[in-house]
Amino acid sequence: MKADTIKSHQERVLRILVEIESNLSGELSLETLARQGNFSPYHFHRVFSALVGEPVKEYVRRLRLERAAQELAFNSKPIIQIAFDAGFETHESFTRAFRAALGSAPSEYRRSHTRPVASSPAMKTSAAPDYDPRTSRVLFSQTEPRQARVERLPRLRVAFIRHIGPYDEVPLVFNRLSDWVRERQSEQTDLMLIGLPHDNPYLTPPDKLRFDCCVMIEPAIKPAGETGVREIGGDLYATTTHYGSFDRLVETYGWLGGQFIPSAGLTLRQSSAIEIYLNNPETTPHNQLLTDILLPVESLSASKRARSSDHRPPTDSTRTGARSHLPLTCTVVLD
Repeated sequence: MKADTIKSHQERVLRILVEIESNLSGELSLETLARQGNFSPYHFHRVFSALVGEPVKEYVRRLRLERAAQELAFNSKPIIQIAFDAGFETHESFTRAFRAALGSAPSEYRRSHTRPVASSPAMKTSAAPDYDPRTSRVLFSQTEPRQARVERLPRLRVAFIRHIGPYDEVPLVFNRLSDWVRERQSEQTDLMLIGLPHDNPYLTPPDKLRFDCCVMIEPAIKPAGETGVREIGGDLYATTTHYGSFDRLVETYGWLGGQFIPSAGLTLRQSSAIEIYLNNPETTPHNQLLTDILLPVESLSASKRARSSDHRPPTDSTRTGARSHLPLTCTVVLD
């Protein structure tokens, strides 16, 4: 296959991957996605499977069930609504698929993964300050209790490479991306490294973990081949600073998502988490690493309004026994 053809396939499939994540409750049939990428359905099926490592239908179904597991653990949305959002028309069909994929019924999974939280007045989000990744504050020392804040992250334009596989391979991808950006950036300043982890490593097999390695870029830089360009942020996030090794990030995620967010009267919004690396992982001792973790949030009232405005199940051919429809929140610029 010619190099230009491979490059074109990478660009188009990358755009479709982000579209799937941004519209996970939506129309995601093979035919619809093929049309968005300017493929024939047959050719798209072959190209997607080769580049991503699993067929479109199985990929979408797995993401929907894994998102359902996250929602069961971290918010109080009714199980039937989670089933509809995951593309199932009945509670029974969702329960069968969920049990087959994760080993327990949805209600059992929720009971075993929900943590008790202390109640407090709902946090007001209308006047949340802006998060500035270039002047991030260190909130507390390692010996003090965890703290968090709610801030509005301005839109950031980033170049990114999608990595699928174990997290210990991520540094090599960041190196490749950094070299790519430096070749195109007019100002040779220190690069801001940002990570978008899309999966829970306790749910997703290591060879299927999705991670976007990102670097903030100038407006003139365009996507090419495996490197896409997108905007991230533009909304509210619960933010805390993680101190130390990446191996213990999961503990900070668990506290922020399972304790701080519900205690503040907020709920997780359907979007990707963001990690902003405040010092250089290659030159900083692991126990001195500083990482801002941002989880997308919204008020409980906003979440309820969104559910009540669209309570019917999606309908598409990517789900079991049904016809089509789904979101995350990033604008892709692949021009």
